[in-house]
Amino acid sequence: LSRLIDYLPGEVSNGLRGQAELAVAAFQAQVAVCANLTTGGFDTHGNHDRDATYRMAVLIDGVHHLWRSIRDAGIADRTTVFVGSDFGRTPFYNDGQGKDHWNATSLMAFGAGVAGGRVVGGTDADFSEQRIDPTTLQPTDEGGLRLRFAHVHRAARRLAGVADDSIVRAYPLDAEDLDIFG
Repeated sequence: LSRLIDYLPGEVSNGLRGQAELAVAAFQAQVAVCANLTTGGFDTHGNHDRDATYRMAVLIDGVHHLWRSIRDAGIADRTTVFVGSDFGRTPFYNDGQGKDHWNATSLMAFGAGVAGGRVVGGTDADFSEQRIDPTTLQPTDEGGLRLRFAHVHRAARRLAGVADDSIVRAYPLDAEDLDIFG
């Protein structure tokens, strides 16, 4: 614990910023190799525009603070960040001016090992997921794969260099190996 304290700022921020500061300090102190930062308030079944706009600002500020802290700590060359959600929001409003759960969502990845500058997958005009060509990873109308979290997890395991680890092999993923991160 004393090694961790050496890397914390004089005063730790609140909320997502504070979580970022603690995670980066733990990475610097070499007492952690991953962290899960969370923020809530996106389950906007009512008053979506008011609530989601504020929550998105908090999220963007927190992610920016996280990356700036990673960069300032000199560990950006070995840190990858994933930003995602467990589900999306409907592309239309309910009777309470809210948005309900939707089966299409998104994930953003950046940092070490991520090529960046591209989008994998997408939705059609009705905001339903599009299948992807497994080679180009671009949306296709000709069959294709349904991009699933298992594909992302396989690619993340490869990115982290643990895809062939015996512990990971004990938890197989039923998904094709896709070059999602480039």
